[in-house]
Amino acid sequence: MFRLRSGKNKLNHFISRLEAETLAECPHGCPEQEDATHVLLYCQRYNEVRAKVEEKLSPLHTPLEATTLLGLNNSIPKHTHTNINIFHFLLIGNQTT
Repeated sequence: MFRLRSGKNKLNHFISRLEAETLAECPHGCPEQEDATHVLLYCQRYNEVRAKVEEKLSPLHTPLEATTLLGLNNSIPKHTHTNINIFHFLLIGNQTT
């Protein structure tokens, strides 16, 4: 979780700063850089997962945002963060692959 929040992770955008041969672009055909925000909100590979997470957030009137998934959204109650975060995204993603 810390690595996703800080941007120092194993996604191409960060790795490209350390390894010249690594491109920052998303490896799934998206024309954008692969960083946490891209993976969580925009990457085409995770469209199905994102739709399922949005279904879970809809009854809570919580928008799908990177801050929400990373447990950093101050506009929702703290106790809700344990129910809405990146782990749901990853769990649902692992069930569909």
